[in-house]
Amino acid sequence: MKTSERGAAALVLGAAAVLGTQILCYGLVYPAANAHSRTPLWLALASGGTFGLLALLLSLGAWRRAGDKPQRFVALVGIALTGFFLFVIIFGFGIPTLVLEPQD
Repeated sequence: MKTSERGAAALVLGAAAVLGTQILCYGLVYPAANAHSRTPLWLALASGGTFGLLALLLSLGAWRRAGDKPQRFVALVGIALTGFFLFVIIFGFGIPTLVLEPQD
């Protein structure tokens, strides 16, 4: 796989991690509230965070292997966006899950 393909794959994986985490968290709110447990929400956040971290590591690997400037640019954009996606998963979805009850 070329470095530009790795950077693009990291972008797709990061975006899929955020969207998948959001869909899972919203889908699991009512079951978590009925069970009086936040465990399903934490599992969804952990899986999304794992995929986000994998996307970030994939972007970093693409940046290290990049040869010319266009490949470096794609890898750098991948690092920036997957870092942002990981930030959204951890702080945007994780903090409300930590502070709020599922029915709030």
